[in-house]
Amino acid sequence: MSSPLSELEQKQFEQIDKYVKERLSAESTGHDYYHAKRVADLGMKIALAEGGDLFIAATAGLMHDLFRPEEKAHKVDSHTGKEALAEIERVLLGLMVKGEDAKRIIRCIEVHEDYNFTGKEYRAIHIEEKILQDADRLELLGAIGIARTFMFSGAHGLPMHIPK
Repeated sequence: MSSPLSELEQKQFEQIDKYVKERLSAESTGHDYYHAKRVADLGMKIALAEGGDLFIAATAGLMHDLFRPEEKAHKVDSHTGKEALAEIERVLLGLMVKGEDAKRIIRCIEVHEDYNFTGKEYRAIHIEEKILQDADRLELLGAIGIARTFMFSGAHGLPMHIPK
């Protein structure tokens, strides 16, 4: 099956995929490369069905948790914070992703964890922002989602159960 991405987008996506795979190779909180890849794949499927930009949705899915290891090690304030987003933008521009596309990908990542229950105002505006949120949430379902929850809790020293 041929890719729904343009030849240039496919080449850039493959480079980004390789970068993310190397960068998250030792990640142990359930936010590893394979999580990112599943979110990217889900994002592309949703974008195909709903009319979103496939490259933006898939690339945002691949890169959305890129700074989880630094966040856990307290080297960056947040994996969606200014420091992390600036570095993600640098990587995208270094791979010759168009500036406007890079900004849209960054915006998707920036707002993907805006949930009503956290007290954050829901800020997603563009369809790709909503696609990343949905793909990331869907990836939490089922056996893999349960396993990732245990990985995250264990990596952060959280108890599995607190009676009463």
